[in-house]
Amino acid sequence: MNETEKIIEVCVLPNATFPAGSKRLVFAPAASARYAIAKDMASAEITLIAQWEPFGGWLASQGSGMKIMGEGDYTTLFKRYAYGGDFHGQDGSGFPRPFILSDGMIVRVRQPRNRSDVKYTVKGFTDLGNVAGSGVSFTEVPPPAGEPDGADWRYYRLNTSASSGFMSVEVK
Repeated sequence: MNETEKIIEVCVLPNATFPAGSKRLVFAPAASARYAIAKDMASAEITLIAQWEPFGGWLASQGSGMKIMGEGDYTTLFKRYAYGGDFHGQDGSGFPRPFILSDGMIVRVRQPRNRSDVKYTVKGFTDLGNVAGSGVSFTEVPPPAGEPDGADWRYYRLNTSASSGFMSVEVK
């Protein structure tokens, strides 16, 4: 059997702009008459980012007259930044939001791709009294009909048949 590896290089043109934010591209193998592709061949996902925006830069861009009182203010502001909100908290659409569909519980969260200094951690569990001992997996799923779509939005489905289930999305 003769196997060959192909490398795809993706470059952003110098004058390219992303007015709607980052762009997510998924490359998946496709069968053709010329090539045989294995059934479970992996796909690759890349995200094109116009400009990185660290937390300090985001704070500075929010305008003058900011008054930060203490450590709690920084924690709140960091969460707003991490979930794609604004300084004043008027846009909370990106914060984790659970909802139930016919195939189980889904959590929607905005994870802006240009936030290089944010780490997102998603956990699933079935018992609030024993989070560590009741962990269950989750699966990233496509956006349900009518929900926001794009490179920054993620949807996670809890994989359990238990009568209760919980998901946690943390940012650091």
